[in-house]
This record gives sequence, structure tokens and C-alpha cells, in this order.
Amino acid sequence: MEEEKNTVDFENDGWYDDENSVTEEDAQPETEESADLAAEAPAPEEANQQNPEEEAPEAEKPEESGELLPEPEAETDQFKLKVLGEELTVSREEVIALAQKGKDYDRIKDKLSELTAEKAKTDESMGFLRELAETQHMTVDELVDHTRAQVLAQREGIDMSIALGRVKNDRRERALAHKENRLKEQETQKEAQNQEAIKRQEGIKAFLAKYKNVDPNTIPQEVWRDVSAGESLLSAYTRYENGLFKREIEALNAKLKAQEQDRKNRERSAGSRQTEGKSRVRDEWDVSWYDDD
Repeated sequence: MEEEKNTVDFENDGWYDDENSVTEEDAQPETEESADLAAEAPAPEEANQQNPEEEAPEAEKPEESGELLPEPEAETDQFKLKVLGEELTVSREEVIALAQKGKDYDRIKDKLSELTAEKAKTDESMGFLRELAETQHMTVDELVDHTRAQVLAQREGIDMSIALGRVKNDRRERALAHKENRLKEQETQKEAQNQEAIKRQEGIKAFLAKYKNVDPNTIPQEVWRDVSAGESLLSAYTRYENGLFKREIEALNAKLKAQEQDRKNRERSAGSRQTEGKSRVRDEWDVSWYDDD
């Protein structure tokens, strides 16, 4: 940036003004005509009253202070949260996601309260069934099968032993189907875990291809939280790194702006001192120039 030059314009500063020169006309005595004109001229107060609409001169503006005003803090999208005694730095998107999870937590908490109340009722009913089964020297399952067989025999008009056999077969089939469903769920879960492991390995390979010198222990928790939410490690870390670069650039720009403002203030202050010194020298020359002695 080209530095500003402080120069003195002697022509505009009045160095060659006619008002400062002495002529023969200025030295002539006052004539009667000029005295009459001076007597007829209104006084300064009367002249101001005759021109009430004349605007007063603008007040001189105070010189700008050389002090730097504090720079406003740059807006960021980072927020600090305290969770279980741990302070976390999260982005605006994460804050929104956490707020949504908070609403889900309230809903799940209400659902848990309902299930707890239902479980209390079920426990009470199971307690009664145990007492009833013990009086007949049966288990709860045997009591339930015997009761269902009685209902089936009365409804279809069949023998009690046949009805009891059908009820027990139904129980075994339900148990077998439940076991098969549980095995299928386990297989599905295992397959999902295998796919997740493959995806994780591919993500690590893609990450190391770009950031091979990054120690995994230095990766911040906010990146791992994004990865746990389903984002790839490469994408999450790249976004984190871009955020660091953005904050560094903002800090550097603020520093450069402050330095530039400080330089301008110093130049303005130096220019004012130079102008003041030259004015004093010119005044001394004026006094000497027009000194008759």
C-alpha cells in the first residue's frame, strides 16, 4: 500500500495572499467619503439581525482520536456445552440435533414411565398366578395350559386330553418360532456389524490416503461424534479442518486490519506534528518579513 504524503501547499496556505502585502493604497489616510460610508455601515449586531436566515458556520469537528476501537468479535458457529461434567464444543447443526434428541428423550422418558406402571400391574398379576398354581401343585405355564385346554374342550366339545395336547403343541410351536426369529435378528445384527466394520475400514483407508500423518489420538471428540452419527471420518475431519482454517484466517485478517489502522493513526499523528511545525516557522517569517524595524 502506497504511503500517504504530507505536503504543504504554500499557495493555498496564504504564502502569496494579497491581504498580507502592504501597498500604497493601504497606507493612504482615510478620506471623508470613506468615513461617511463607514458611519452608514450597520453595526455587526445589526447586520446579524438583518440576516436572521444566515446559517451559522459549522462547528469544527474534533480531530479523530489515534486510539484503536476494539474490533467486534467474529461470529462463530461453535458452542460450548457441559455434559456429565465434560465440556464439549459443538457446531450449530449439532446443537439442533441435540435439541431434537432432547425432545425424543422426553418422549422416551414418558413412555418408560408408562411401561414401568404396566410392569407393576403385570408383576401383581403374575404373583396371583403363582399363588394359584402352587395351590394345585403346578407351574404357571402348566396352569395356563390347563386353563386353555378346558376352554378349548368346552368350545369344541372334545376330550380334555386332546385339547391339552393341542395347547401344548401350540406352545412348542410358538417357542420354536420365537427362537427362530431371535436367531434371524442375531444374524441380521451380525451382518450389519460386519458391514459397519467394512465401512469403517474403507473410511480409515480413505482418511489415511489424505491425512496419512495425522495421529488418530489427536482427532477431536467432535469429529468422532459426527462419525458415530453416520458421517465418514474423511468428511468429518475435513469439515473440522476447514473450520480451523476459517478461524485462523479471520484472526489474521483482524490482526492485519488492526495493524493497518495503527499505521494510519501514526501517519496522521506525524503529519499533524509536521504541519504544526511548518506553520510556526511560516508565522515567524511573516513577522520578520513585515517588521518595519
